[in-house]
Formats: sequence, structure tokens, C-alpha cells
Amino acid sequence: MRKIAPSLLLLLGACTAPKLAPKVQKDIGSSGGTVAIDSSSSIAIPTGALPTTTTISATATPDVTSPASTVQVGPVYTFGPEVRASPRRSR
Repeated sequence: MRKIAPSLLLLLGACTAPKLAPKVQKDIGSSGGTVAIDSSSSIAIPTGALPTTTTISATATPDVTSPASTVQVGPVYTFGPEVRASPRRSR
């Protein structure tokens, strides 16, 4: 039976992907607020952006592939709820 060198095991352990929070969510009202995803990432909702209290979510999406012409520099998240903004009409 072959022995695996401890340095190889350390190298393999260093190659694992960071653990991402699977989903975070927070109720945000018309006064705005922040949804903290982890210690270094958050999304800020400004005052007046939401007319009523809405549950804002951020879900880790580790299986997303970046386009060939780009370099992914951090984790990818999907934000919810999915809404479609309608353009403002001029008065």
C-alpha cells in the first residue's frame, strides 16, 4: 500500500472551495436596510427602494461558470425576489 505524503494532503485540502452560506434572507421595508451575506459581502437597499416590507434573499450559486473573457474573483450569488422594474414615465 502506498503512503500519501502529508504535504500532498495539505495541498489538496487547500484546493477545496470555501464554504458559502447556502441562503441568507432578511425583511427590508421602505426605510431600507442591509442584508449581510458574510463578513465581507452585503447588499444595501436604499430608503424608498421598496414600497412595502419585502424579504430579500441571497443564495450561493457555486455552479455558475464565468464567460471565457472574464475572471471570476469571488463567489456568485443569486438575489431575490426576482422582480422586473418598469421604466418611469416622464411627467
